Amino acid sequence: MGHTAEHTGTTRTGWLRLAVHGLALLPLGLLLLDTGLGRLSVNPIQDLTLRTGKAALVLLMLSLACTPLNLLLGWKWALALRKPLGLYSFLYVCLHLLVFAVADYGLDPGLIGQAISEKRYVVAGFASFLLLLPLALSSTRAAMRRLGR
Repeated sequence: MGHTAEHTGTTRTGWLRLAVHGLALLPLGLLLLDTGLGRLSVNPIQDLTLRTGKAALVLLMLSLACTPLNLLLGWKWALALRKPLGLYSFLYVCLHLLVFAVADYGLDPGLIGQAISEKRYVVAGFASFLLLLPLALSSTRAAMRRLGR
């Protein structure tokens, strides 16, 4: 009644993927809870911006760490976590951009243009969004089928 190595690896990967989903959604859940209970800082837009940006960066770094973990330590299970970590990073980047453009700048093109010209971190954030966009769009099954190997 023993488990095969392959089955055990699949089960471990399944649990890890489930943990990734739960842990990746935790910052969003806490953010929504804090917003609903009025527990954001005295500058709620800055709080939303910082928290979505931090979650995006942490998840992106974890996603990028998966390949070296496989190559250096032989942790093949890490490769299965790369895609969900990357997609959750993209989710938080989108939320971060939404908070910036809508909540902070009211979709005012003039104000957004001024922020882009005066604040380098805005350019870095938008560049990050543009770099992650094709990765997110090409991660669907249909896109992978069209792209082939």
